[in-house]
Amino acid sequence: MKADKLFYVFELVRKRLIGFKPRPGTATLANTALKQVKELISEVKPESVRMIMDAGGCKGSVIARMRKIEGLSFLVRGARQRNLVKQWKKVLKEEYKEYPDPGDPEKKILIADTRTKIKGCKEPIRTILILNEEAKKEKDRFYPIYTSDEDTPVFDLLVEYRSRQNHELCYRVMKHDLSLDALPKSYPLNPRVEKVQFRDKHVMLVCEAFLIKLFLKVFG
Repeated sequence: MKADKLFYVFELVRKRLIGFKPRPGTATLANTALKQVKELISEVKPESVRMIMDAGGCKGSVIARMRKIEGLSFLVRGARQRNLVKQWKKVLKEEYKEYPDPGDPEKKILIADTRTKIKGCKEPIRTILILNEEAKKEKDRFYPIYTSDEDTPVFDLLVEYRSRQNHELCYRVMKHDLSLDALPKSYPLNPRVEKVQFRDKHVMLVCEAFLIKLFLKVFG
């Protein structure tokens, strides 16, 4: 039972960490990401925004709300739930096409451009479905990526999504080199003296120090 959670934003093109967002332990990636992208659009007013998220952001109701935001397109890895796996099992082998693996051109991967019906979304969403026939567990045979992008070819979308690995590498540095998972509590230690409430200022001051250390480690 986590008292606090720390979400962070990584810019994939320049490979840079650009922000932190402390939240109470009940917060979810899906809802937090939705709020952050709305804040970004409201403040910056960009022509378009591209958002890439892991499976923690694949909640159907949130995806439905993201699809309604003008100028926003996204790539979200789908959770391999039992009812979804049943849908993917119905995709015919003929629908898969062979492509070179972006990480190892000598290997081949099978990808289908299909649609998935997700609870919370009225319309099926475009799904880049990678098939691993050698996986032992049935659910591990499928690697789904949901997208609102209806025009970009499937292979290009896969290459783009895999750029998210730089985000994961950044997280490893923050956790193991900078002890990011050891932050001060965001609530008072003596609730009898002070009202118990979520306070993110203490966490943000520490995070800013982490960000400076990380910048110096990478670019110094």
